Amino acid sequence: DKLYVRKEFHGCGIATALMEHAVEQGFACGYSSLWLATNSYNKRALRFYEKQGFTPVGTRIYYVGKTRNDDVVLEKPLI
Repeated sequence: DKLYVRKEFHGCGIATALMEHAVEQGFACGYSSLWLATNSYNKRALRFYEKQGFTPVGTRIYYVGKTRNDDVVLEKPLI
């Protein structure tokens, strides 16, 4: 449900390996695509997901208390 890598390990390939495993599992389970969402201000995450083949397909807004959160929803087809 969440994918985080500690800051001191950014750029080491850990996130790529974890994402590749998630894609392999989705494909093995017969899913046609994977979806995820990240905060629209998280430019680092957006660049990473787009490099992994995800494309923006929409947005979602949700609130935690009175704090508004704006997410970008991305999808990766599993072909």
